[in-house]
Amino acid sequence: MPLAPKCELNSSGWLSLADILASFNAPISEEHAWALSYQCAQCGKSVLRDENTKDDCLLVTEPHHLLLHKDGQVHKDSFLSISLGKNAVDGRGQSRVKSTSEYKMISKLALVIFKALDYGLQEDEERRLSPDLESLLASMSEIGESSDRHETDDEGIERDSGDSDDDKNASRSFNFDSVMSMCARRLSSSGTFCNNNNSSSSNNKSAGTGYQAADAHYKAVCRALVNEALELSMFLQNVSQGSEQIRSASSSVDAFRNSNSLLESDPDLGKLNFRDWVSLWVE
Repeated sequence: MPLAPKCELNSSGWLSLADILASFNAPISEEHAWALSYQCAQCGKSVLRDENTKDDCLLVTEPHHLLLHKDGQVHKDSFLSISLGKNAVDGRGQSRVKSTSEYKMISKLALVIFKALDYGLQEDEERRLSPDLESLLASMSEIGESSDRHETDDEGIERDSGDSDDDKNASRSFNFDSVMSMCARRLSSSGTFCNNNNSSSSNNKSAGTGYQAADAHYKAVCRALVNEALELSMFLQNVSQGSEQIRSASSSVDAFRNSNSLLESDPDLGKLNFRDWVSLWVE
């Protein structure tokens, strides 16, 4: 069987979204997309508010730029870089684009999440998204397009006469806080958390509680995604090395025990490639 792609934490305790996608050889779920949107917005907001990092923020334009820590948080290095002279590069030594605004950071992030949702699909295939998620990603994407239009003013290009100040202000009001708010409201409306007291004072408390609940929920979703990718990778590595290694693997991992008994009962299962094993794992 071909060796499965290895997925492991680096010395700082994170792995990239590209590693996770390769490990599962499948797109992320909608719940993962919501969680990534919230956690990335929280991280992006943090680096922009930090005096030490706000002027060094980069655009997340590829899945390998998005780094997930084992605790479920998006690592701040997703929006920063390894500095070599005047160049901003990623962990692969490839050049990265410096951010010119919060709006560009949001729009490029949306495209990366779209990529993760469409991972492995054929060019003529289109994934149908729920209306709420489609609305979130559309809002995130459109803010970048609006930012591009307004930036042409700085280059001496005349703006379309139909763009009013109200349009500009409306578009610029959507920021990382807006992303987090949409993600939190989505949980509230689905009943994941709620507050039945309708007083104004309780509404303020509810807003704070809502963000706390959203933070805990989405962090847990990302943490589970990282852990499962690591467990799957470990499982595939053992399968790749043959049934003897599987038999000697820790008996505390049920997946290892099950696959071991399968190989003993049917040697042909050892000929499955890693994509087949991934499908069995996911099912």
